[in-house]
Amino acid sequence: MATNQTLRLFVVFFLLHSLTYSSSLSTKNIITDKDALLVLKAHITHDPHTLLAKNWSTSTSVCNWIGVTCGVRHHRITALDISNLGLTGTIPPQLGNLSFLALLSISDNNFYGSLPYELAHLHRLKYLNFNYNQLSGNVPSSIFNISSLQELSLKHNRFSSMVNVSGGGPNLMSLDLSENLLEGEIPSFILECKQLQFLNLSFNNFRGGIPKEIGNLTKLKTLSIGDNKLEGEIPKELGNLVELESLLLPDNVLLTGQIPSLLFNISSLRQIDLTNNSLTGDLPHNMCSHHHHPSMLEGLNLSFNQLTGTIPYNLQQCRELTNVSLSYNQFRGHIPRDIGNLTMVKVLYIGGNNLTGEIPFEIGNLPNLEELGLESNNLVGHIPATVFNISTLKILALLNNTLSGSLPSIIGFGLPNVEELSLSRNNLTGKFPSFIINASKLQLLSLDSNSFSGFIPSTIGNSLTSLEFLVLGQNSSHLLLQS
Repeated sequence: MATNQTLRLFVVFFLLHSLTYSSSLSTKNIITDKDALLVLKAHITHDPHTLLAKNWSTSTSVCNWIGVTCGVRHHRITALDISNLGLTGTIPPQLGNLSFLALLSISDNNFYGSLPYELAHLHRLKYLNFNYNQLSGNVPSSIFNISSLQELSLKHNRFSSMVNVSGGGPNLMSLDLSENLLEGEIPSFILECKQLQFLNLSFNNFRGGIPKEIGNLTKLKTLSIGDNKLEGEIPKELGNLVELESLLLPDNVLLTGQIPSLLFNISSLRQIDLTNNSLTGDLPHNMCSHHHHPSMLEGLNLSFNQLTGTIPYNLQQCRELTNVSLSYNQFRGHIPRDIGNLTMVKVLYIGGNNLTGEIPFEIGNLPNLEELGLESNNLVGHIPATVFNISTLKILALLNNTLSGSLPSIIGFGLPNVEELSLSRNNLTGKFPSFIINASKLQLLSLDSNSFSGFIPSTIGNSLTSLEFLVLGQNSSHLLLQS
């Protein structure tokens, strides 16, 4: 009996001691968190709204401070978001003591200096956002040892050196180093991040080729490495990225070779942007021909390359396309009539090529079309009247072709939302198009180097109140301003 009573007393004592110790430890840890934020506050040299100066007070609980979130279970700081407060200062190493932190965001401020390697102590960190600051120097390799990291975003800073990236964590899910002027080749550690979903290295000075091993990152949804100095060919292994939604490789003028046809077989792909490179070869004529899943492709931007061949005749199978830009390549042949089946398309640019034949009237079947650019080709024949029935059209650029005939002037025709109408350097004839007077949103009107005749209404200045550029020169001597 005495033994049982002694045992109960020991258990009660142990529980009381444990609760006291746990409470003491929790209090000690939250004090550690609080001290870390007070050091950060001391590193703030400019607080224009005095938010931290007034709110981060030792007389109140740290969990009630602005930008701070504490966990319910451990009463530790789990999130620190002081974005867009106009703060100026540096990031102290003591932030590495916030051991329960899952989110750290200081974006849209004016923090400067380097990133402390102690941030790697944040082993629970999932989201790290330092966008739009003035940070500089190397990105510490230790940051990439945070295996829980799902998003790392460092856009618009002043990082000027190569990332020291040894020892990348295998569970990294999102990496964004945009616009930091980082140099060197794409870090090899990225290839070990099997969970990576978002990779953005845009607006830097990365050189060398695109590693074919990126094709092993099968969970990748966004691959954005545009505006660098990459060279060589696009690896065909990128066709293995079965969950890829965005492929953004613009403005790498040393990228050469053909576009791997396997890329167009990725049914999840929504956006392809390969603008302003040195890519060559033909486009496959089986684009968007997926056997099991309909194509999700919405944006196809391949302008300013050296692509050849004809525009794929089955482009119509890309039913979800809203943006098609194939301008300033070396495409030849006719504009496919089936392009009129792309009823979702809003932007259609195929100017600056070697296209011949007439403009298909089926283009007038595009009810959502806002921008149409067919300039600088070898197109002939009349402009289809159906084009002038597209009420959504804002930009119509047909200049520098060999188009002929007159423009419609029938009541009911017109472009009520047109902002830019460029028909210069063609063989157009007939009277000055009267529907233009009703185009109240028109900002640019270019009809020069044609053979228009008749009178320009004297009220044109009163009607076109948004007009900024008017070019009518080198037309028939019978094109006169009505007095």
